[in-house]
Amino acid sequence: MDHEPLSSIAGIRYGREDQPTLVLDLLGPSPLPQRPLPMVIRVTGPGWTEENRASYTVSRTGIRFLAAAGFLAAAISVRLSWQASFPAQIHDVKAAIRWLRAHAGEYPIDPDRIGIIGDSAGGHLAALAALTADRPELDGDSGSPGYSSAVQAAVAISAPTGFLTLAADLDMHQPPPSPPVRACPDLHRGDALTQLFGGPLAERQDLMHLASPMTHVHPQAPPFLIVHGTRDETVPFDQGERLHRALSAAGVRSTFVSIAGGFHNLRDTPDLPYPSPVWDRVGELVIDFFNQTLRAQP
Repeated sequence: MDHEPLSSIAGIRYGREDQPTLVLDLLGPSPLPQRPLPMVIRVTGPGWTEENRASYTVSRTGIRFLAAAGFLAAAISVRLSWQASFPAQIHDVKAAIRWLRAHAGEYPIDPDRIGIIGDSAGGHLAALAALTADRPELDGDSGSPGYSSAVQAAVAISAPTGFLTLAADLDMHQPPPSPPVRACPDLHRGDALTQLFGGPLAERQDLMHLASPMTHVHPQAPPFLIVHGTRDETVPFDQGERLHRALSAAGVRSTFVSIAGGFHNLRDTPDLPYPSPVWDRVGELVIDFFNQTLRAQP
């Protein structure tokens, strides 16, 4: 399936005119059909510091497997933490959702069947977007006003879900890195979080609470698939486990997949590249999940 021809449209601007860095790439079946397709958005940006959108259109762990399975898939860029602090990143994700919904007549997008997926920092933003549809303080004003930022299904892989808990073992008085960290920083040193929140963590408690998906769990949330490695050295395993328990307690359909012995990359060695049999298996689970949630008739 991964070798089937695909249709690609790259470099589509989705933000305001004064935000030229906000672009997305679309990948879908070839040729693109006239009928609307379920849409899946992939949020990129490891550590909230790196732009890797373009690589997601060619990697088998990016969006190719989604397009090959018959979805219209989008890889989106967002402002990085050294460009703007939170909540700029979630504002951009919401803007992309609204833009895609607003342009459903121009591209084969079913505006009522939109899913979102991300891993690590992208998983955090995917989960937060799914749990905070149309919240003014998190939606921002970056284009396509009047359209909903809601999604109908979400996948979070190796994702931070509660920043106050995550920061408990860090030095809460650590100043933000200077100069800004542009390469993926060590989360355990606190560089990633102090830069994301624009200051010492001890002074950003309210913002960290607002940014945590755990804060926003509610009974009307869309279905979730949560994947986490039991030996994750960057985002503790209980971050995914706690979100799953909270969703289930609220009556939300949540599936939790633990990868035994998996590190942050889900593999049994932390420095190995992501493409691997374990990611292929996760990809199959993701396709099955989106087939059930975005293709099944209500």
